[in-house]
Amino acid sequence: MSSLVESIKKGPQMTMTLECETEFPNALKNLMESMGLQGEAVYKGFPVMDEGHEYWWVQLHLYKNKGDDHKKIGHWMFTNKELHMSFFDSARNAAWEAINEIGERLKYRMLNTQKDLQEEKEETANLKTTISQLHSDMVNSALKLSVCEALNESKDLQISALKK
Repeated sequence: MSSLVESIKKGPQMTMTLECETEFPNALKNLMESMGLQGEAVYKGFPVMDEGHEYWWVQLHLYKNKGDDHKKIGHWMFTNKELHMSFFDSARNAAWEAINEIGERLKYRMLNTQKDLQEEKEETANLKTTISQLHSDMVNSALKLSVCEALNESKDLQISALKK
């Protein structure tokens, strides 16, 4: 075993996907789907020695499409913030980090969508007001035109009567 840097240079000693139906893989899967990630969640473990104890640093790679090459870096990558003596504890920690981060991204995406919808609602209200005003202006113009035409007809009749 070696330092973290040496372990990373050697590559992951353990790579796996979790297909089980436990709490964090399901939560992570649901969040991935909501963000448009259809690929797998792949855990890559790097053993690290510290004071005679083995710890695991885990990278969690989230792939965008099914069948993406796991040897390449994922669309998104998360790591565990705390080193654990068990690969699975480190993997769980990395998954919760991913869940928290993706949850935050979704929250801000929803807030931005709400803001955009509010702006669209205001713009739609302004357009409705403008359309209503234009309609009113058109009706007024049509009334004025018909009054002018009636006056012109009346004048034409008076002129023709005077000419006779």
